[in-house]
Amino acid sequence: MASQGKKKASNIIVWIILALLIVGLMGFGAGNFGGTVRTAASVGDTEVEVTTYSRALQQRLQTLQTQTGQSLTLAEAQQMGIDGAVLTGLLNSAALDEAARKAGLSVGDDNVAEQIQQISSFQGVDGSFDREAYNFALQRNGMSAGDFEDTIRADLTRGLLQSALVSGALPSPVYANTIFDFIAEQRDFTYAEIDRADLDEAPTQPTADEVRAFYDANAEQFTLPERRKLTYAWLTPDMLIDEVELDETALRELYDSRIDEFQRPETVIAERLVFADDEAAAAAKAQLDAGETTFDALVEDRGLTLTDVDLDEITRDDLNTEAADAVFALGEPGIVGPTPTDLGPAIFRVNAVLAAQTTEFEDALPELRDELAMQRARRIIEADVETTDDMLAGGATLEDLAKETDMVLGTVEWTGNEHEGLAAYPEFAAIADTLTQDDFPEIRQLEDGGIYAVRLDEIVPPTLQSFEAVEADARDAATQQKLIDALTAKADEVTAQLGEGQTFEELGFDPVAKVDLTRRGFIEEVPEELLSRLFEIDAGDLVTVSGEDSVFVARLDSVRTPAANDPGREMMNQQLQGQVAQAVAQDILVQFSRAIQQSEGITVNQNALNAVHAQMQ
Repeated sequence: MASQGKKKASNIIVWIILALLIVGLMGFGAGNFGGTVRTAASVGDTEVEVTTYSRALQQRLQTLQTQTGQSLTLAEAQQMGIDGAVLTGLLNSAALDEAARKAGLSVGDDNVAEQIQQISSFQGVDGSFDREAYNFALQRNGMSAGDFEDTIRADLTRGLLQSALVSGALPSPVYANTIFDFIAEQRDFTYAEIDRADLDEAPTQPTADEVRAFYDANAEQFTLPERRKLTYAWLTPDMLIDEVELDETALRELYDSRIDEFQRPETVIAERLVFADDEAAAAAKAQLDAGETTFDALVEDRGLTLTDVDLDEITRDDLNTEAADAVFALGEPGIVGPTPTDLGPAIFRVNAVLAAQTTEFEDALPELRDELAMQRARRIIEADVETTDDMLAGGATLEDLAKETDMVLGTVEWTGNEHEGLAAYPEFAAIADTLTQDDFPEIRQLEDGGIYAVRLDEIVPPTLQSFEAVEADARDAATQQKLIDALTAKADEVTAQLGEGQTFEELGFDPVAKVDLTRRGFIEEVPEELLSRLFEIDAGDLVTVSGEDSVFVARLDSVRTPAANDPGREMMNQQLQGQVAQAVAQDILVQFSRAIQQSEGITVNQNALNAVHAQMQ
């Protein structure tokens, strides 16, 4: 992107704002914003370093992986626009830094030092700043102390500028009250459902001409969506599991490695209260036996919590011999002690006893076979990935892979609604939607250890199916439409009679009354459209809405606005204060950053970005 020209009008506005800010921020001193010759982008004279861009992009990818549980390749991230979003965020920050630089704003060394000392990674076991930990952390991340401190200074200065820009960005009480009145408004209504039984005569079946006319008038109902014809080759561990050879030695080794799961000793869930000496422990036990106190009270009297004395699940090996004998001799929940422990005399409360469980090798064999076979199948696939990928790079087709490897060939006409086989994997769905005919097939990973490669053969545009192919469906739809038309005509009659003063009951209906409906309300037996329409009319008005096989006629009986002292009003105001303030503040910062970028110009070093991307491939 070439450096943009400066616009004088925007420049004047920006610097007027900055001049006002400087008056309120006097005393913070001038800043020192260092740079580097290797830049990924810049706003004015403020640069975004290549390392900054690289770290930000990697952090975004790691965050997405944590949130979704799936690893994204850089190519997939670029298709989703993640690299562009990262660069945009860095440019917005650089714009604020540039504004602060030109205004001479910065924070002092004391502020920087205080901020660094508060970072837990740089603190020792006593909570104080640890210089060695600080230097080690910086060295591990490839940063010098000067660079890191410049980054902290820039962050603090940017935060100072942001605070000044968005201070006072709070919604007015009128805004909150309006939103609350809209959401909490209640409406009462009465409705009747008109179905086939209410018709004076059943609608006739549509003629052949009527069916054809319905087809012509509703072509969208009979049009197939865009389809992407895909050919793929894939292989999953499940496909190989029956072919994997297993020997008893390997199965026994797996059994032994999981012996803690198959042979679990008797355990208890217990709490332990330790005393300073035998006399104190004996006195406490005497009180318990006499019913003068409880175990919980003894814990509280010592200034402890139940969490402090909780041992969770323990086995005999977790206690010394004497304590283990006493605790496990109970055989049921109860209190035992005092008994000697490594920490002193203690009273134990046993809350549950879990019997020993043993699963013999023969009983565990089905589970072990499945696990070991799946592990080996994954390893077989993993070992063949590079060879298979090299075959594709050498010109092999997907059909060749199916002939020469264990991969299975398949096709799918992809619309986004397929959920079987390979189409059920979200990784495949993401690729299927974005693949082009210029993309060469490549081996891609599936979350279960499988692999696949896919090719886009053709994009078929939306296609109207021939009348002959869908005649039966068209006839059913036309029949349904005639029913709805007849019901709607009946509803129009009912609406007219209600408008003349007759009641639902007088017209032969058994109406249903509903009260206290809000915009967030839901009534299972009526269409959602009816509920939304009821909030578009005035009290006394009537509305008609079609259902699947019936038509609903409803009358709005009353409208109630929440009272001025409704307790929910203040709660809504408090919620909106934070939400709206944050949204308004974000808008202010974005617009200010854009104004700075427009006035000072943006430069993007695409070669530097490409180099970062190449290293991350």
